[in-house]
Amino acid sequence: MWGSISMLASVSEYNNRYEGLRDYIVGNKRPPNAVPGCSVRPRLPNKPRDAVPGIDGKIKVSSQKPGKSTNECIVYNRLVFTEFEQCAVHPADILPGDVVMLHSTRHTLGHDTNRPSKVASWRQINDILARKTPDTMLTAAHRNRILDMRNREINGFKDTVKRQGADIDFMKKLPQLLPHNKDLLKTHSVLVTQYQALLTETGELMTSSANALFIPEHDWQAVPLLSEWSPDGILKSRGDDEHNASYFHAGGGDSGVDMNVAVQGPTVARNSGSNLFDGTPHEYAQVFDPQPRAMDEVYLLLVCDEEWHTPPLPAPPKFKGYSFRLVPTSARIIEELEPRPRSSFWKDHPEDVFPGNGSGINYNTIESAVFAWRIGSVMDICANTQAEQKITINVNIRPVSLYSLVARFGTHVGFARLNAARKLTATLP
Repeated sequence: MWGSISMLASVSEYNNRYEGLRDYIVGNKRPPNAVPGCSVRPRLPNKPRDAVPGIDGKIKVSSQKPGKSTNECIVYNRLVFTEFEQCAVHPADILPGDVVMLHSTRHTLGHDTNRPSKVASWRQINDILARKTPDTMLTAAHRNRILDMRNREINGFKDTVKRQGADIDFMKKLPQLLPHNKDLLKTHSVLVTQYQALLTETGELMTSSANALFIPEHDWQAVPLLSEWSPDGILKSRGDDEHNASYFHAGGGDSGVDMNVAVQGPTVARNSGSNLFDGTPHEYAQVFDPQPRAMDEVYLLLVCDEEWHTPPLPAPPKFKGYSFRLVPTSARIIEELEPRPRSSFWKDHPEDVFPGNGSGINYNTIESAVFAWRIGSVMDICANTQAEQKITINVNIRPVSLYSLVARFGTHVGFARLNAARKLTATLP
């Protein structure tokens, strides 16, 4: 109770830092027939010829309009400029509700925010990754890029380890009135172990040692295509209603298309293996979870697969490198695929597809994951009751490392990549 009184006092009408709750608290000495109204100085734009009001220096209450209310969707407009005939990724495939990937364009028309942005659906990026070209695979040909990326990672590790070490030293100097933070100590120990392993492997690579190994959970960032594309949000609407690429190829369309992308806040996302515009099975599939749960989290996994070259017998197969693909899923599915003491069905049947999932996710998929992006959390599991199932997601995209996934879901995540690293020199020409 005292906490509530203190909170109300801090936002009272006479507080010099906050605007107050004059219109919300009963007992503010109004006449008996007075009707509460909105603030005399709402956050509204001035009319023509009105004087510009001065700044009172107080923090406004969130209930005033106009402005961003709590739980409101933030939409960013992406102006796509793409030559459909020449570019492998065109925006004709992106449907409202799809996860949108954004290209980190460096050389283009305009400057700052006044320039076009290239976007694509995650399915289009998968289509390019499936071609397994040199720019989409992790091989020894990217040695210099791997070194640059690892050095950046090492600098980040070094800074984090230093700051955590300072926190631990300060904690140990305090009087022993409270026990030490065991989570901080454990996290620091794991971080130091990762840092030392990365430092050792980078030294092996710099000296061109024959024992140098790939570290897919870090080295994927050296792949040119993956370093240029990252999730941006959920497509809320398009500036055109044409979903057939042949219309553009025939010369009937403009290469500039507006894409309104929800980068933060609640929005509707597709969770269906079909769509209303095309009858091809799984052509436009985007299934996070066939049985979604409220408050569950949805992810976009980056899965890494080994690629082998099979020469004529009797020569043995030769390791070529790693290929990648994006897979949508949910926290529930990752947890369901974890082997349990009483049931190890998914581990014993690693190629069996999880039921109802249009992405074909199975135990092997989770075991080969190296990274993920948290897209958001589920708010409504039945946002659309028509043929195309949709869910409402509170979009909040965050990168999630493999070690964070392991800490939350278990050691089955990324097990195949953490425990079976291949020699980098094996793919040297």
